[in-house]
Amino acid sequence: MGILYSNNQYINFQKEDIEELRQIYLRTFNSISRDLVRPVLVDHHRRLAAWISKFYPESFISELKKQSTLGSVVNREYSPELQIEVLDLDVSELKEPILDLGCGSQGKLVMSLVRAGKDAVGLDRVIEKKADCLIEANWFEYDQGVERWGTVISNMSFTNHLIYTYANDPDHLYMFLLRFKEILESLQMQGRFYYAPSLPFIEERLDPDLYAVDRVKTDSGISRSIVCRLK
Repeated sequence: MGILYSNNQYINFQKEDIEELRQIYLRTFNSISRDLVRPVLVDHHRRLAAWISKFYPESFISELKKQSTLGSVVNREYSPELQIEVLDLDVSELKEPILDLGCGSQGKLVMSLVRAGKDAVGLDRVIEKKADCLIEANWFEYDQGVERWGTVISNMSFTNHLIYTYANDPDHLYMFLLRFKEILESLQMQGRFYYAPSLPFIEERLDPDLYAVDRVKTDSGISRSIVCRLK
């Protein structure tokens, strides 16, 4: 699955999707023989194409059919220094424990926070660096709890996916809106959710008695937001 995520970070697989893929390969393995290689592989390719097409909006599929290769979506891991600057983090003042959603396969910011003595963990679907503070999991399946975190951080990850879904796959937007609500509920009192890019169309609908929003346009041209849970 790591290869698929590296080609397109916006694909979201659930457990049942992974099981369906496993069954496709199992069917091919059980059907293949020396005399029937070609028709079995043709059928395998057809089933794979049908499976992967489910994860692309209809507007994308027509364009993908014109391409000779699938291509990839840029997926970068930013330095701790850049993330701290963009999100306007004062590391010494961050309320613990800290959760970095979409921390990247190397968990660079998390590792930096841990070295600074902070109680921090990172979550990502693909983790290449082995460390106790890095968790390989899907953010839709990970139980963040209620009033558990002092700080949640998500730089160019969760909200980027939400914006992508809002623009290209609105039928699945509810999953991200529900998860955003769960993220805010997972904050302790006076806990903060730091993220970029901002989500004005959501932030403007938050109850001002429960949440305070600080949104600022950064020098890089994107907006970052800090949502503080008041009660």
